[in-house]
Amino acid sequence: MELFVRAIQIALEELRRPRRFLVFVNPNSGKRRGERIYHKSVEPILQLANVKTKLVVTEHAEHSKNFIMEEDLGQFDAILTVGGDGTVSEVSFYLT
Repeated sequence: MELFVRAIQIALEELRRPRRFLVFVNPNSGKRRGERIYHKSVEPILQLANVKTKLVVTEHAEHSKNFIMEEDLGQFDAILTVGGDGTVSEVSFYLT
C-alpha cells in the first residue's frame, strides 16, 4: 500500500494542479456530522495529495460570506465546501 501511495504522490507532483484549498465546513450539515465527515473522508485524501488547506468551520449564517469578503482569496487555488446546498449557494454567491 505504501508503494502505491508514494507512486500516486510522485505522479501528482508532476501535474499542474491546485495545491492550496480554502475549505468551508458547515458542522450542522449531514445530521450535524459535517466536521466529522470532513476529517474522516475528505481531509485524508487532501493530505495524500499534499494539498494545503485553510479550514473554516462555519459558526453562523453568513460566516463564509464574511470570510470571503475579508480574506485575500488569491492565496488559494480552489475552494471546497462540505455541507448542504445552502453552504454551496452561500459560498458561490459571494464569489461572483
